[in-house]
Amino acid sequence: MDLSDDLRLETPEQIDLEFELAGLGTRTVSWMVDAVIKSACTIVAVIVFLIILGALDVKQPDSDALRFGVFFLAMLMAFFWILYDILFETWWSGQTPGKRLMGARVVRDGGAPVDFTATCIRNLMAVGDFLPMGYLAGALLIALTSKRQRLGDMAAGTLVIRERQQAPPARTQKVLEQFVSAEVTFTVAQVARCTSDDRRILRSFFQRLFQMPPAARFKLAGQLVTTLRKRMEAPPTELLDGPGNVAWLASLLRDVDQRAERGY
Repeated sequence: MDLSDDLRLETPEQIDLEFELAGLGTRTVSWMVDAVIKSACTIVAVIVFLIILGALDVKQPDSDALRFGVFFLAMLMAFFWILYDILFETWWSGQTPGKRLMGARVVRDGGAPVDFTATCIRNLMAVGDFLPMGYLAGALLIALTSKRQRLGDMAAGTLVIRERQQAPPARTQKVLEQFVSAEVTFTVAQVARCTSDDRRILRSFFQRLFQMPPAARFKLAGQLVTTLRKRMEAPPTELLDGPGNVAWLASLLRDVDQRAERGY
């Protein structure tokens, strides 16, 4: 059974974002997948350690070399189990291999991408979630809290969400081409003011464009245009209707993608 809920958040720019919270089932399976990977790496490390001991002809169980080696290996594996989640969630924008397989992602509680500090806090606090045994505290908190947060999520201000099925990139590109307007262009300076988060939000908008009712689609398009135009210091647009705002956003994403590809 997977307990999941929809959560609607309003960003500081007054843009509504809707997420599906990952339930206990999704998070358990993703944790198990990551645990299998970490366990396999640990077994390989132990085998390598035993091979090294054999090569060094260390046979006395009470030798200083053996005790030091066991201590070093234990510390190394402890750091590995912790850093595995921290580094993957940082490099893969809130995902580990297990979370990616299950379509789950860690984000900030306002919907923004997770950063290094937040993922450090949430994973270091996993010790508290383990109490009294077997992550019982963490499981209870996920099942009972309104935002499905364990202790680490509460401390770090993070959520674990499930990513809805998105259109393939080729299909998204076709959708984008339907709305791009040659009459809507932006200066290099204006495009440079768009962040990677802006690009992600724009692409997500067009991935889900036809999944939204027309009224919701055009309302969100208007909110995005207002927010981005202000940040980019772009002149007021006369495209006040819904389709016009969608065309404005499509044209902006076209220019933002070109900037990212060319690296200027």
